[in-house]
Amino acid sequence: MEALAEEFADSTRFYTVWAREAHAGGDYPQPETIEQRQQYARDCRDEDGAQIPVIVDGMEGALQQQLGGFPNSVYVIDNRGRVVYRAVWADHREVRRVLERLRFAAERREQKAATGFPVWSEELLPQPPEDPNGPMKMAFEIWERAKNYDEPERFWGEERAASIRAAYEAASGKQTIRPEAATPAD
Repeated sequence: MEALAEEFADSTRFYTVWAREAHAGGDYPQPETIEQRQQYARDCRDEDGAQIPVIVDGMEGALQQQLGGFPNSVYVIDNRGRVVYRAVWADHREVRRVLERLRFAAERREQKAATGFPVWSEELLPQPPEDPNGPMKMAFEIWERAKNYDEPERFWGEERAASIRAAYEAASGKQTIRPEAATPAD
């Protein structure tokens, strides 16, 4: 995202939201205070040399929950404050495509010319209607597609991930097996 932030600096502001530790452990266990969370964010920013400003979420995770609760989501909000793109898993190529479309649309508006596509659109993953397990199913399907098989454990911890995997399997009829855990067929 740093490269995109630099490339689109003339028209776009980027922010990172620092929320719950998705990969807690070692030198960075799950923080117990907001001061610890802020320090983790500073350490990461400094270690990576990041230039994107960091917004640190509160200990209750209210901002992350408002944004869908996913650990690596991305939102693009236009200059009118409308969501023009969101995805529960950040894909730099898709973000670049959206930012290029927004830049093109702005240039065409300045020229008083039609853009050829809606300036505002929201690209979302479909939610299963009236399904209370919809967000959980989506999370697992995204992690499976991205081949991030152990992301639930890193995000929620071993015990909670095991119960969530069981609920997902019961709700979806799909079994979540990491490739290294699968046994070859005889």
